[in-house]
Amino acid sequence: MSDYSLQPNETILMKTESVKHGGVMALYTDELVLTNLNLILCSKGVFRNKKGVTYYPLNQIKIYNGSAQVIETTEMNQPVMEVMFIDGQETFGFQSRREIKKWITNIKNVVTGNGAEFEVTNDRTLPGTELIADTIKDTLGTVAGTFGISFGKTKSAEKVTVKCVSCGATITGIAGSVVKCEYCGTEQTIKG
Repeated sequence: MSDYSLQPNETILMKTESVKHGGVMALYTDELVLTNLNLILCSKGVFRNKKGVTYYPLNQIKIYNGSAQVIETTEMNQPVMEVMFIDGQETFGFQSRREIKKWITNIKNVVTGNGAEFEVTNDRTLPGTELIADTIKDTLGTVAGTFGISFGKTKSAEKVTVKCVSCGATITGIAGSVVKCEYCGTEQTIKG
């Protein structure tokens, strides 16, 4: 695992290895990490040696009509994810379109604070594995509940309402996400 030098209030939400960044001659050697504050690119060489770490703040992604500007496009007939930042754009190549769609959905959800659903990436599982795992979990929960035993439940994303630090308007979003005030345009992280 790479050392990302996360901020104290920063949490890793998603990570993919074998990402391509740096133009048409780049290889699928990099690692991309989504946190609640940044997109982090860990550039690696052909032998997986670390070349550098680049941080792309999520609050610098352009937002239009309430949607973060992250799209799927193509580069040399290969599907890529393009992220529009205030001062430019970056392109990241993945080995599957499905992976790109998950990244786009999750980045949009984190940036705008919309949707408590966060799509998890796990391409190593067999089709149907999630259904079986959910069925087993539900069955165990039912049996345990019968005997008065409860398992810790995962905490879902918490929707929070706060005041804008700039103008004092009411802002609602998911705790830890970056939200833009619709009145004054100030972008800020929603604290839970």
